[in-house]
Amino acid sequence: MFHLRSEVYWDNNATTKPSKAVVREMVRVLENTHGNPSSPHRAAHDARALLERSRQVVAQAIGADADQVHFCGSATEATNQILRSVVASRGRSCRILSSPVEHHAVLRTLEHLAAHGVEVELLEVDERGLVREDSLVRALERPAHLVCVMRVNNETGAIQDVARLAGIARSRGAMVFSDCVQALGKIPVDVRALGIDYAVVASHKIHGPKGIGALWAREGVPLIAQVHGGAQESGLRAGTEALHDIAGFAEACRNLTPSLDQAPVVSSVMERFLSGLRALFPDAVEAVSSAHRVANTAMVRFPGIPNGVLMGWLDLRGIRVSAGSACATDEDLPSHVLMAQGWTPDQAREALRFSLDTTLPERNLRSQMDQVLGALKAYREGKSSSMELLRGAEVAALLADPRTLVVDMRSSMDRKLIPPFPGAFLTGAHPWEALPDLVVACQAGFEAPVLAWRLKRAGHDPVSVVIGGMVACRLAGVVG
Repeated sequence: MFHLRSEVYWDNNATTKPSKAVVREMVRVLENTHGNPSSPHRAAHDARALLERSRQVVAQAIGADADQVHFCGSATEATNQILRSVVASRGRSCRILSSPVEHHAVLRTLEHLAAHGVEVELLEVDERGLVREDSLVRALERPAHLVCVMRVNNETGAIQDVARLAGIARSRGAMVFSDCVQALGKIPVDVRALGIDYAVVASHKIHGPKGIGALWAREGVPLIAQVHGGAQESGLRAGTEALHDIAGFAEACRNLTPSLDQAPVVSSVMERFLSGLRALFPDAVEAVSSAHRVANTAMVRFPGIPNGVLMGWLDLRGIRVSAGSACATDEDLPSHVLMAQGWTPDQAREALRFSLDTTLPERNLRSQMDQVLGALKAYREGKSSSMELLRGAEVAALLADPRTLVVDMRSSMDRKLIPPFPGAFLTGAHPWEALPDLVVACQAGFEAPVLAWRLKRAGHDPVSVVIGGMVACRLAGVVG
């Protein structure tokens, strides 16, 4: 009897699969609504009407007025526009407070602004990654112009009490920006009820298309264009609107209610999964408890197991999970979120994020759960031979051994950033049965374990993986 193994995609905080309804709507728009919304004829009028209907739908999804919602290429772009607008309105005397667990779109933009004279201060968080209220109160003893606090954390799923923090900030004259990207579709989002001044959301986190996000700004707050040219989006973002993407975004927003209604089901499956996981790994540690996070997300530490190795094992079995933010995958950096919560770098490198699809029926989620627990059980029981793990500094000694072959599985672009080891084999056709001792390296340590597990399963031994990949080797001075 044949058994076809289905893929388990538990990396929905990174991105989601576009729904069938979204794809149908986008195709319909591409085929039937081709006019430029800024032109004067009937085809343009139809396009303009669709654009504004879509804007209304997205606005309703976040409790906003349509004329305060502006479309852009991504939530990252929107974040940049908000932060730069506030700074432009205040000049170099601007002072911004931020949570240290924000998305890189916030933190790296603030780093750039700080390098150009803006005062940036990071607030304290507790062991759950939640902003300490007393830290905010102390920081506001001096005037601040903006406070950045995300609604739901993309790595741990932690839910911030934004309404309470915003009340404190605005009572002391500061505006508030909340990244609501991971909240939309998981918990209700109402920007006016939160008492904030700015928010951003993204389509591809709610089963819509990539490449489209939305910015909300309360009436009267600073907001200036970052892309200049035409008068699109009320003069705030030039360029012809990607109407099919915007329509897809709106269609995804129309289907948010079922996801919100299913939160108890998703929570039940997640808790069953975590219970089964703890039975297999009694020392596993969850970053945030269920009482303080959204239902679909859990970040779990597996002591003694580098996350890249366990992620590779699961990927080989059709199970897609991640080690945190997709925006940091090409860097050998431990999670800044977990570090802010008090974890050490080594502990943070042992954590995996599981993020479920909130639109699947309960029976599908339970089936996926069984498949993930089955793969983890196989790993725990040692059904694969062990894999040797190397730190970047240890690679130099192996390179001197003629029996060692380094397999560099990176893309040509990554090799331009960090050159290969001299004599390294660049993946392609090769007589694998004749290979000597193998060392597999990727850019940051997440992809190499997948190939290494495949080689182990094919009977090659020994096979080693470089923890942290070529980035770690560069930091150790082994490669230029």
